Amino acid sequence: MVRAGQDLFGWLHRHRLAVTGPTLEEHLIDADGAHAIVLEVPVSPRHGTRTA
Repeated sequence: MVRAGQDLFGWLHRHRLAVTGPTLEEHLIDADGAHAIVLEVPVSPRHGTRTA
């Protein structure tokens, strides 16, 4: 897994969130050739955790 993925899942864990469905990954390139990746990740509070 790439570092960005490890960071993302670490962040989700620290915020007591779990991935709840399929993710969408979109690769974008602008006219100048700059790249970006957009991730859409559905999440919800992990089971057994309390929310404020």
